[in-house]
Amino acid sequence: MRILIIDNNLDVDDWGAADLVPFAAKTGGAEVHVRRGPHEDVPSPEKYDKVVISGSRASVLEESPWISMLDGFIRRAVEGGTHLLGVCYGHQAIARAVGGKACVRRSATPEFGWTKIVQVASSGLFKGLPQEFHSSSSHFDEVSAVPPGARLLARSDCCDVQAFELPGHAVFGVQFHPERGREDGDAVTVRIHKKTGRSDILLNPGRGRELHDPSVAEKIFGNFFSL
Repeated sequence: MRILIIDNNLDVDDWGAADLVPFAAKTGGAEVHVRRGPHEDVPSPEKYDKVVISGSRASVLEESPWISMLDGFIRRAVEGGTHLLGVCYGHQAIARAVGGKACVRRSATPEFGWTKIVQVASSGLFKGLPQEFHSSSSHFDEVSAVPPGARLLARSDCCDVQAFELPGHAVFGVQFHPERGREDGDAVTVRIHKKTGRSDILLNPGRGRELHDPSVAEKIFGNFFSL
């Protein structure tokens, strides 16, 4: 199996998608490749069986050559049957590429911290998870409506589209960050509060020890790579 991770991180210290690579590497016999979206280093999707599209500080509402290139990659992947999983920005990018910019927007209430995710439909992506679970979130943008033909999978109190899938295509998006560990998840609220001074967008600050469940990431990525 050939797995591609498209790393959309803008901060140099985060290049390489180090938080996503370990989950892909656990897939027996897989070749794992990482390419850089913001560097316009996006290959042909036909070369890969599974693709994970990472988060980013970039806004899904922005226009740039690399974002246009990513849009085209996603559309070719969907049409060609490549399996896709978008995380946070990657989730929004799939919705935008498939459904247009009308499917994404600036969040009325951004989420930073530990979000309670509520499943509203069953999916192979969430196999083995309870109907409600917590995961780390950090986003100012969101998917406002699932793309045409897509199915809503999960929501939260502040975000109506926490996850969706394109039935028949093995294409999924999750707004939250299942790959993020407890310490990094707790650090998100500290960092955003220092940056914005806002406490109204912080969710369960400092409660990572209580709310973080590593099996959430293990199941989501394990399910995706085994589909």
